[in-house]
This record gives sequence, structure tokens and C-alpha cells, in this order.
Amino acid sequence: MPVDRSPGRAGLGGAPRWRAFALLALVQATLSTAASVTAITGPDLAQDLSLSSSGLVWASTSYLLAFAGFVLLGGRIADAVGWRPALVAGMTLFAAGSLGAALAAGPASLLLSRLVQGAGAAVAAPAAMALLGARFPEPRSRRRAMAVWGGLPGVGAGAGLLLGGVCSTWVSWRWSFALLSVLTLLVAVAVPRVVHSGAPGRRAAPDLLGALLVSASIGLITYGAVAAGDHAWTSPLVALCFVAGATLLVLFGLVESRTRDPILPPAILRQRRRRVALIVAMLPPTAGTSIAFLLSLYFGQVLGWSVLGTSLAFVPYPVALAVGSLFGGPSVARVGAPKAAALGLVLMATGMASLSLITVESSYLGTVLPGLVLAQVGAGIAGAAAVIVATDDVDPAQAANVGGLVNTAMLTGGTVGLAILTSLARARSGSLVDTAASSATEGYSLAFRVAAVTFALAAPVAALGLRSDSHRSARLGDHPRGLLPAAEATTEAERG
Repeated sequence: MPVDRSPGRAGLGGAPRWRAFALLALVQATLSTAASVTAITGPDLAQDLSLSSSGLVWASTSYLLAFAGFVLLGGRIADAVGWRPALVAGMTLFAAGSLGAALAAGPASLLLSRLVQGAGAAVAAPAAMALLGARFPEPRSRRRAMAVWGGLPGVGAGAGLLLGGVCSTWVSWRWSFALLSVLTLLVAVAVPRVVHSGAPGRRAAPDLLGALLVSASIGLITYGAVAAGDHAWTSPLVALCFVAGATLLVLFGLVESRTRDPILPPAILRQRRRRVALIVAMLPPTAGTSIAFLLSLYFGQVLGWSVLGTSLAFVPYPVALAVGSLFGGPSVARVGAPKAAALGLVLMATGMASLSLITVESSYLGTVLPGLVLAQVGAGIAGAAAVIVATDDVDPAQAANVGGLVNTAMLTGGTVGLAILTSLARARSGSLVDTAASSATEGYSLAFRVAAVTFALAAPVAALGLRSDSHRSARLGDHPRGLLPAAEATTEAERG
């Protein structure tokens, strides 16, 4: 069937383009909802399933472990079998894992279900991003779509906090997973009706060694970062995980440089600005996960708020991020990706600095809300700029691979960043002799200060590193085939 790219109906199969975008956006947001839903439901979940504190942590992070560890492999699968079939299969697997979590009888079944959820998300996420790019081939519309896409994980995370609070208060935490299962099944059924299959799958060698190395590497590094919350960063377990993960990552690079059809083609990372964009893409999820986790503890343990009150306090969280994401696309078009990303990071730093001022008697409206809103608006802008640059000038045949790489960066940033900040908060709280509430607040404040300094230092790096190197690439003849006009359009925006 021919592609209909008229302004009003650029989707395929008779479906308007905005319907396809809305459905794909729902996929991306739902996958992030699953990551945050246990932040609020944790106490009830732990009581019902007799989970220890460390067991509760792993119930939350096992999803991210599987997601981050297999998302590059998921991108290869999507490119090989076709984007739409991969999306349907991934969402179906995700729905099965969600149903398993809703019916979990103990810690083991919950952990297994969360791993299945993550594996399904690892296949669905890169396929959804590839289909999105196919729906928006024009440079301007692509930038706008990718700008919104960059903020969807935070919107989904905010929805997860609200969903968990409502379900835990009025019914049961199990309903949060049950509703996710029903929603994703409905999406899987709707995808063939609304979204065209996109580019046909390409026959490719499976690169099982590369997939095994990168999955094990990311899994070990993520495991070490999460384990650092219960152990010292210098403990043998954490050190072993990082050393082993880094070693496997180096081996992965060597294998990919010698493989005929690698799971991560080195050409994808040839452009300097794409490499910097992937680093910048790690920072907004760090802000989002740390705000959600640390403020949840602050509201509940320090201020004594109810579960529902805590979840309602996060209503501005996805709203602010959505505003930032919507503003991000026009910002990139007007001032260029480097300046837009730097602006977003400065706003993130300012918001985190405001949150670092919390005390045991702080008011929500006077201290917490301004910092939360500023940080999330900034995260939306910075995330939009990073995703736009990272997905620019991509060979269509590698679209799902790049989608997997972008998702890997965001997932790794959120997981490792949160582990570092919570570890610092625990260490600070444990070193004080004040009351429990005062010590905990001091720990949260330190974590927010460290985040503020990190984002402030990253702003000039983004401003310099995201400058276009397309002219140099063109001279060297190393542009991938496919979307060169998109890169040139972005360059023109940056010149303005």
C-alpha cells in the first residue's frame, strides 16, 4: 500500500498520523508507568508478600534491569522481524508480566513477573520509536514528535505514581498491575489497526555473542549501582560488578568492530554530537527518578503524608515535564539543540537547588513545588533536545537499533543516577545523630545538591558538544544513507 504523506493524513492504512502518534506515545508512557508504580505501592506490596527492604528494592529495579539489559537486543529483533510485529509481541509479553505481578503469591513470582515485564518492554520500546520515525519523515514534524517523545518517560512515571496511590488507597496494589495488563493488551490489539508496519524486516545475523555481552554488561553495571544502596560503593560485590561490567563492555566493543552485522554498528556512534546527546539523555531520567523516589520518602516519612496525599503531590510532576517537552521542539528549531539542552540543564540545576533547601518543616507550595516544576520543565527541554539530536541522520534500516540505544541511555541514567544519589543520601543520614526525620531530610538535601551541581556542570558540556559536525561528516563521506536532510535542517536551525 502506498504511503499517504499529505498534511492531514500522513499515517498509513487509512489512519490519521496523530492517531498513530497517540498510540505509540501511549506505549512509551506505559512502559515508564511500570517503572514507578512500585514507588508508591511499596509498603502495601511488602506487607502482602512479606518482602524485606532489599526485596522491595529489587522488586522495583528488576524491571529496569531486564529493560536496560535487553533493549539493544530488542532493537535488533525489531529490525529483523519488522517493527509492528515486534511492538505487538513486546506489548503482549509486557501484559503477561503485568498480569503475573498482579497475581503474584510471593517474592519469587513477583520478581519473575517483573523480569518478564522488562523483557517485553525491551522489545516494544525500540520498535515504537522506529515506527514513530517512519510516521514523521519530514524534518520539522520529526523534530516536534521526537521532542514530545523525549518527555514521555517522565509523564509515564508521574502517571505510575498517581495510579499506585489511587489503587493502594481504594482497592489494592494488585489493581495497578492488572490495569497495566488490560491497557497493554488493548494497545496490542489496536496497533495493527492504527499503525502501519513500517519498513520491512531485514534479514540479519542474530549476533548472539554481541547481544549476550552487552546485556550482561549493562545488567552487571546496573546491578552494582542498585546494590550500592545496601552496600558501600567500595564493597567487593559492588566493585566486582563494575569491573566485570566494564570488562564485558570493552569486549563488546571489540566484538562489534569485527562482526559482519553487529547489534550496535559502530557507525551509529561516529558522530560526536550523537555521543554527547546520549550522555545528555541520561540526565533528565536521573532528575525524574531521584525526585520521585526521594520526595516520596520525604512526604511519607518526614511530613507524615498518606499514600494518596503523596501521589496527589506528584500531579504537577508529569504536567511540568509535558510542558517542557512541548516547548523543547520549538526551542531546538529556534535557538538550536546546544542552547536548548543547556537551558534545560540550567533549569534542572535550579530546581534541584531549590529542593535541596527542604527541612522538616518546609511547605509544599513554598519550597517543594517550585523546585519540582523547574526541574521537570528543564528535564523536558533537555530530554527533547537530546532525543532530537540522537535520532537525527539515521539510516532507516537502523532506526530500531538507535531507538534501543536511546532507551538504553535513558534507562541506565535513571537507574544508576538514582542509585548514586540514594547512596549519598543514606550515607549522609547515617552519619548524623539528629532525629530520624531530621537526619533523613539532611540526606535528601545532600542528594539534591549533588544533582544540582552535576546538571550545572553538564550545561556547558551540552552547549559545546551538541554543536553540529555534519559538515565534517559530509567531507569525510561518512553520513549514513537515509535522513541527511533532517540533519541539514537541524543545522540550519542551529545557525539561526
